[in-house]
Amino acid sequence: MRLITEKREFTRIQLHFPVQWQRLSVEEHEQWKPMVLRQSTHDRRKFFFRSTDIPNFPRDTARPAEIAILQSLQQLHQKVDRLFELLYPQQMDAHRISGDAVDLSASGVRFLTDIEVKRGEFLLLSFTLPGKSQTMAARRSPWIKQSNMIESLAEVVNISRADKRWTVAVTFSAIHPTDQQEIQRYCQQHRKK
Repeated sequence: MRLITEKREFTRIQLHFPVQWQRLSVEEHEQWKPMVLRQSTHDRRKFFFRSTDIPNFPRDTARPAEIAILQSLQQLHQKVDRLFELLYPQQMDAHRISGDAVDLSASGVRFLTDIEVKRGEFLLLSFTLPGKSQTMAARRSPWIKQSNMIESLAEVVNISRADKRWTVAVTFSAIHPTDQQEIQRYCQQHRKK
């Protein structure tokens, strides 16, 4: 791991770890953005892989029974999604592409991939900071996914090709402040090493 010294707002460190990504259309990016900014990855993924949002309605005028029913439906939907994921994992991950990160900061990440992307494309990124292990609950239960995963939206700002792989630099276009602070803390801690 090596510190990259440049004039940047955030500390950037060089390290290697796996990332998962998928392309998003502009419309998909705009749909994901409010959810990513509203809740940290940990809160979105607390118990289930796929997060569904309770529709917006005036909570001050909604009856408690209506809220309870809606929350029960949300939990049922999440459980069905999780069961489908357990039964058919290849279909759930078919649209996700693996890559290898080479550096990281709280403003973005640079990674290697076998698939070409274009400058300006939007991506959904998922990764776990190296050295962060799963919580005890996540190790014991198949219903609980890694709570230390970070998921963000990103925009491709630079690409280059070396050998048969592409180097892709992205800036986070939407990341929850808690996730961004966790990355910054991680980078600062590893900067000292």
